[in-house]
Amino acid sequence: MITELEPIWVETMPTTFEAGKLYISRFFDTAIHLCVCGCGMHTVTPLSGDGWTLGTHTDGSVSLSPSIRNPCGTHYWIEQDRIIMTDDSTADTQAHIATVQARLQTIIHELNIRAAHHDESKLWEPEKSGYDRLTLALTDVAYDTEAYRAALAEAQSAIAHHYQVNRHHPEHFPDGITNMTLIDLIEMLCDWKAASERTQQDSIAKSLTHNQQRFGIDDQLATILANTVQALEW
Repeated sequence: MITELEPIWVETMPTTFEAGKLYISRFFDTAIHLCVCGCGMHTVTPLSGDGWTLGTHTDGSVSLSPSIRNPCGTHYWIEQDRIIMTDDSTADTQAHIATVQARLQTIIHELNIRAAHHDESKLWEPEKSGYDRLTLALTDVAYDTEAYRAALAEAQSAIAHHYQVNRHHPEHFPDGITNMTLIDLIEMLCDWKAASERTQQDSIAKSLTHNQQRFGIDDQLATILANTVQALEW
């Protein structure tokens, strides 16, 4: 049983193949090797369409995903040149980890975009002048008091436009929280936390309680938001 394949980069495939070598043609988007069990079968793995994915590593080694199952019954992964039989879960776990990492990076990228552009609309009209006045009015005002609500009413035009162009506010959507994504909710929670730090005698805990009633948030989501606040030590 062969335990390792040496990657051989070629333009066109040779007429004969040597055991223990993985012939790779970028021109034809194909890799070929002799089955690692020694049966002599030519194992062809296309690298395009719905075929295999070839991973290259800094040490010059390569990996193929998904696993390879030959008619002889041999079933294995190629991970950094090593042959890993399917009774070893390492390659499968590593492939899963890599997939999850890629998905998390997609979410991180989206959150970075949100962070870079959060509340930018407040910096220009028709919002800026309204928020200039609102910021001054809220300087010495406690959250959710009569004075607080009066200040918001005065800036209603600017606030309405802000809701219209910013999807981290439930008011942006016809059905409020129900229409929001997890990305929206994360930005919303960060916004609530920051807002709670701008007025006297306020806290994110009070904000969560108030907004649960305000937006009709069900108990399960409210608990998840509270758990997140606790985990982040907010």
